[in-house]
Amino acid sequence: MNRQLLGNRLKVRVKYGDPGVSIHCDTAEAVASAPAPSPAARYAHRLHRDQSEHHVEAKFGTTCIFHGQRYTENLLRFQVMRHGLLGRSVARAELRVSALNMLSTWSEYKMQLEGTSLKGSHILGQLDIALETRVMPKGELRQYLSLLGAQHQQEAFFMGILPVTEGEVTQDEASSSADDEAIVKGQYITAPPKVRRFMGCISCGRQEASEA
Repeated sequence: MNRQLLGNRLKVRVKYGDPGVSIHCDTAEAVASAPAPSPAARYAHRLHRDQSEHHVEAKFGTTCIFHGQRYTENLLRFQVMRHGLLGRSVARAELRVSALNMLSTWSEYKMQLEGTSLKGSHILGQLDIALETRVMPKGELRQYLSLLGAQHQQEAFFMGILPVTEGEVTQDEASSSADDEAIVKGQYITAPPKVRRFMGCISCGRQEASEA
């Protein structure tokens, strides 16, 4: 991102739907900072000093979960905002995804952030996101949200990005009753080790803004 944002507390407002009928969710705040250079980066810094001085990034590490809408085309808008009562927008980006493409289980995008200053539009940086669509009964969705510690916010839910062991969630029928809360347990499935992230219906997770 622009060097002028270094040290600023930022967040991303994610809007799902067309203007006027959209729902939204805010990510956690992150401080725009210059990443610690590796030995190779320090060597490159000596060779290209002017370029390396402007590398600033903010890692928001948030998953936003929305209930899916029956649109032929899905509009997602992103606003990078400064910390504060008014939350002034400093950059924006938008993404249109067809309903057919939304059926894919996982997709990643790198979007250019356009500055919102009065001096005219300019590319401020890049926003990295991932989208995933899941179809499940409402009861199961509530269990997942509870297990993963998702918090209700406006018209959506949000949570930090957590590594989840691949497996299957089942309900303990012997313990379930009208008076007791459903008990959910994990059932291990043998599989190659890897990290998965649960995203709910529609999510914009692993958000990271960096210099273009």
